[in-house]
Amino acid sequence: MLLMWILLTICVSYLASKFNRDWVSYFVLALLLSPLIGFIVLLIKGKAKSGLQLRNEYKEYKMYSDAFISRYLESESVHQENPIIKEVFDSLSSNKTVDIGMIKSALNIIK
Repeated sequence: MLLMWILLTICVSYLASKFNRDWVSYFVLALLLSPLIGFIVLLIKGKAKSGLQLRNEYKEYKMYSDAFISRYLESESVHQENPIIKEVFDSLSSNKTVDIGMIKSALNIIK
């Protein structure tokens, strides 16, 4: 029984490493509570994004937000009449995070 517990704990920690999660934390969790609980927590948390994915998403966000701001400033007086475009610009100017889909839509409007 103890051998099975440890074997399942190792399986949970292996799966955690494949999900880009800290395998040591999941090993301890599964060992102390139960492998089933560790597995359920892992499934609920899901796969974590890798550092490369996060960097690529940030680069894309930065590219679109910079393009939007420069286009907006080229003819600011024309675009101030559209409340959505103005809201996106105001949010980006005050360093608030704006959904990238909203930035892309606003960028398409001002093209």
